[in-house]
Amino acid sequence: MLCIQTKEKEVLVEVHDMDNDIISYKKTFVEVYAACVNGNCIYLLIKQPNSEKAIKILKQKENVEKLKFFISKHYFDVALRFARTLNLSKEIEMDILRHHGDFLYKKVIAFFYIIGHVQTSYR
Repeated sequence: MLCIQTKEKEVLVEVHDMDNDIISYKKTFVEVYAACVNGNCIYLLIKQPNSEKAIKILKQKENVEKLKFFISKHYFDVALRFARTLNLSKEIEMDILRHHGDFLYKKVIAFFYIIGHVQTSYR
């Protein structure tokens, strides 16, 4: 779903992925003259900050790229929901959970290193 909102001196463009309940793209532009959806692409005729007109093409990424992005940004819950929406194999779900476990393990190890060296924040 494409949402275009006009604010004071800018236009906010958002692309929502309704199946996975996420915002896929979000950016503000000086002005949006037109928007056209064709297949997996969205074409925006925009005004750039230097007052020139340009065409911005938004292309949908492959599912593998999306999963890699979610994992790299530590959005493990979104990655898991996305994998389940696509009915991917249990091995892929387990791989996402393994990445999440590794991430949490690193956080716990970092916490153990600071015990005794940092004052408590609750007093």
